[in-house]
Amino acid sequence: MKRKTFSNCADRKLIINSHVKYGTALDYLLASLRKYQFPLAEAVVFRGGAEADSEPQVRDDGITYVDLRLNSFDMTAFSGLSKHKDNSLVCAGLYFYIHDSTSIGPCFPQVFGEIKAEPSEVITPGTSYFSNQCVFGHSVVDAYGDAFDWEIDKKAGFNIESGGCAEGSKGQQACALRVYASNRSLIPERTEIGVADVYNTTMPRNVVYYKDWDLYKYFLFQPDTWGGKYRKDLSLKANSTVLHPTWASNCPRTAQWELPSR
Repeated sequence: MKRKTFSNCADRKLIINSHVKYGTALDYLLASLRKYQFPLAEAVVFRGGAEADSEPQVRDDGITYVDLRLNSFDMTAFSGLSKHKDNSLVCAGLYFYIHDSTSIGPCFPQVFGEIKAEPSEVITPGTSYFSNQCVFGHSVVDAYGDAFDWEIDKKAGFNIESGGCAEGSKGQQACALRVYASNRSLIPERTEIGVADVYNTTMPRNVVYYKDWDLYKYFLFQPDTWGGKYRKDLSLKANSTVLHPTWASNCPRTAQWELPSR
């Protein structure tokens, strides 16, 4: 974890895409990081929707925070990462990109430490609809440059998540990260676990599980975007089949959702 791929840059960083008003979701994720002893100094939180841009700053918990005025929902941190890729608090040889509306399982820290990607490679769980959560090398950031430096709304973001591109009113264009990578490696798609009011807001969220990473994602389904209503009548806990993915293969886990201790 302390190896350097190039001068003043870390071997890898966990990039967390967030928003200044999503403190509840972010706290939930951070609670799981602490619970499973993730190295917090390896995490960078980009918070969109701020009153002003900020430089990267390390807080008392060791996590680096960067505020951005831009709000592109799931993709704000792509822009922030490009802007600050040369800052020693942010730059790395490999980036693991997740959202604040997630939580980790006990095997995630080991997965994070073991996973590898070539400089121009992107690793995705399936070909599309993985919430833009992925792993990629530093050259991918160089390749997309300022492509994400505009307000990407939910509809445009959906086009990108589906594997395509989106265009802004001033001719901007942003595409799925695979477009900027010279190589894409596929791992199994996420699996549906069920529906739960994760944040106690009376608004149940879909719970999905990325088994190779031991990562949970929580999202509100958007029927207007997808077309039609959607609800899964599933048990909150999936079958307790032990999984042995590529990374952290000696760390058995089950696709079981639980509330991390606060």
